Amino acid sequence: MPYEYQFPEKEPFRAKEVTEPEFYMQSREDWFAKLWVDFSKVRKDSRFDRMKFDLGMIKGEVKNFPNDYVKIIFSGHRGCGKSVELRRFVKEVNKPEGFFPVMIDLEQETSIEQLAPEDIFIVIISMLIKELTARKVPFEKDDFSDISKEWMSDAEVQNEIKNTFGVEAEAKANIGWNFWKFFGLEGNLKGVYARNNTTTKTVRQKIKNNPKPLLIKLNAALTSVRNTLRGKGFGRDLVFIIDGLEKANSAVYEALFVKDVQMITGIQAHIITTVPMKSRISLYS
Repeated sequence: MPYEYQFPEKEPFRAKEVTEPEFYMQSREDWFAKLWVDFSKVRKDSRFDRMKFDLGMIKGEVKNFPNDYVKIIFSGHRGCGKSVELRRFVKEVNKPEGFFPVMIDLEQETSIEQLAPEDIFIVIISMLIKELTARKVPFEKDDFSDISKEWMSDAEVQNEIKNTFGVEAEAKANIGWNFWKFFGLEGNLKGVYARNNTTTKTVRQKIKNNPKPLLIKLNAALTSVRNTLRGKGFGRDLVFIIDGLEKANSAVYEALFVKDVQMITGIQAHIITTVPMKSRISLYS
């Protein structure tokens, strides 16, 4: 019979098991509540204070808005607690005088084994819309519709979206929004997007061939969202936390942080993402 881990785990050999590289920790809040090893006594809080400072946060408040948005790489050995620490970080900064954090669990939200570098663009927008909707933050749908309108104007994509995925493009004004509604709000990123289909191939190709216009549209949408968040008291700035990138193919994070960095650096928002220790591109570990 499998051993039932306790909370907190007091048996030293069992505690050792959960720090082994092959130990699988499920991405579920109820599982985290049952099982954890408290490393707070041997971890320095200074590195998290440094992260907050780089993000413009001092003593729990966002007080600086840098011209260059920070991209933080959060690395560590598998099973060392990156996901737990990032979730704790989200709770600490999520407040009106702090940030509006968008936590993205790539393993849960996507088919991570099929993830491509261009998909990060889709994932960030989809999860932002999902979080804004869940927290009842008003936002302009047209800002996001405009981003995907070009993809949806492709005849083959329209046909697949309608006949294969069952998404109606009944009004021209709704064509772009239906893309985000289907993949983000209705949770079809994992089951449909990144599969071998016309829509995914078309979107990836268009992003790869000409990312600049898309980034301009995305950054305009982010500015609008940021103004709303401040005005409505949801947070003074945005921060995206992308967990699980280290489980994707190494070509994905190497492209994002070494070969084709303009995709990630061109996004005008703070981003914290995980990479494996062996990648040698970490800033924080």
